[in-house]
Amino acid sequence: MMHKYSVTIVFLLSLLCCGLILPIHSALTQSSTISSQGIVTYDDPDNVPFGFILKYSTGFENVVKTSSTHLNMSINNYLDTTGTGSGMWIEGLDRTTPGFAPHSGSRCLGLEVNSTVTETHRSQLDVYIASLITTDQYYVKAYYFLPPDWQMDTSDAAVVAGTYYSIADPFQCFPNFEPQVAIECHPGRIDNHWNGNFDLAVTWRGHLPGQPGTWFPNWAVIPNYPWMELRGRWFPIEWWVKMDSSLTSTPNNDGAMKVWVDGVLVCDKSGVPLLRQSGEYITVGKIYYGSMDLIPKKLWFDDLEIWGQP
Repeated sequence: MMHKYSVTIVFLLSLLCCGLILPIHSALTQSSTISSQGIVTYDDPDNVPFGFILKYSTGFENVVKTSSTHLNMSINNYLDTTGTGSGMWIEGLDRTTPGFAPHSGSRCLGLEVNSTVTETHRSQLDVYIASLITTDQYYVKAYYFLPPDWQMDTSDAAVVAGTYYSIADPFQCFPNFEPQVAIECHPGRIDNHWNGNFDLAVTWRGHLPGQPGTWFPNWAVIPNYPWMELRGRWFPIEWWVKMDSSLTSTPNNDGAMKVWVDGVLVCDKSGVPLLRQSGEYITVGKIYYGSMDLIPKKLWFDDLEIWGQP
């Protein structure tokens, strides 16, 4: 007599063959309706919400610059720079950095800001996702590489001035750039001196009806975050966003956001005014830091994935 467990296994296998049970990774299989360019590792979905589908991906293998401010990513994008010395290149095409390898394939994107910049320091790639996201939620993941010698100005003057470094913006709106959510590195501070450590902060910027000026609350602050341990290797940054349900300038305060850095949840915020205005976009990779800090900086990023609800 066949053992009852063997019967069960045979039955399940027959259902699988008939297509009644989907393979575990079937949701990650790229379909012909998904815009994609280059190599992206679909076997590493990590924190993708249940039921989300892949809307767009690129490993930058087939991407070229069509102008000084645009890439042929098959999704609306814009390179935003400020000051002499800011720029972007396609690693493996426009430039090959000795001793450096992209996260996958042979290409990725590089950003740089040199010490010749005298204004607010900025080099970032903005990707407009409104055409992809037809509901109020999305999830984004990309891989980042900070050079082994990456550093910040930690002099007393810079620390007192509130020097910081932004690496990505999970949410932003055009044309007024608010609200904005940024992932930032800050030197830790004791009185007016650097404490020898760095903090990770997720900050919100915006203004609400009846409020004077612009509001800059910290949604999350992790003291003594090991930013220096991330240097010289690829690490992922992920975020999930639920936009405010209000379609006016008055929020319902029912937005939410989660942010993971190097696989660790660093921000889990709900009941917030992530008001959509027009042209919602994300800043995938970003070098943005305070004017006190004149240390040249580089950043690479690769394997961008944008997921959304069907």
